[in-house]
Amino acid sequence: MKKEDYLKQIKTASRIGLIGSILVVAVTIAWVWLSKYTFRQTNQVHAAMMVVSCLLAIGGMSWMLFNTRRSIPQIRQLDGVEERLQRYCSHVKGMYYGMLAVVVALCVLCVLMGDKNMLMLILLVTLTLFMAFPNIYRMKVDMGLTDEQAQEMFGDQYIPDANRERNEGGEQDE
Repeated sequence: MKKEDYLKQIKTASRIGLIGSILVVAVTIAWVWLSKYTFRQTNQVHAAMMVVSCLLAIGGMSWMLFNTRRSIPQIRQLDGVEERLQRYCSHVKGMYYGMLAVVVALCVLCVLMGDKNMLMLILLVTLTLFMAFPNIYRMKVDMGLTDEQAQEMFGDQYIPDANRERNEGGEQDE
């Protein structure tokens, strides 16, 4: 596969994961706040669903953060740029599609519980997707690319840091 195909897959997966999560959360918020229809459970079922929701949210965010912490150094150690890009692509796809599934499951549980308190936890999970959203500079750092490699991969979109070039030339920042 070409580099452009991998970059397109990264953009597609991250956008589907993020926008899909936002849409599912928006529908859930509208349902919980505006709908006159609610589901009722016993106190024990409600408590069990609350525990499962909390564990699912914490587990999903932990999985995402630990997976990122583990795989990014492995990606940087690979030799070829295309090999790094391929591994980074699979990392992003797994992370965003997995977290979309977690958000959908949390929203379903929230609607079934009818509990407005869970909305804040769902929004927190969605916020982690915003924080991990890949742009060209984040991808450069995550994959450990040089400025030349990033320029070759991203073309005119990549703008190297002027301060870094000046410092490499021997000048000092004031």
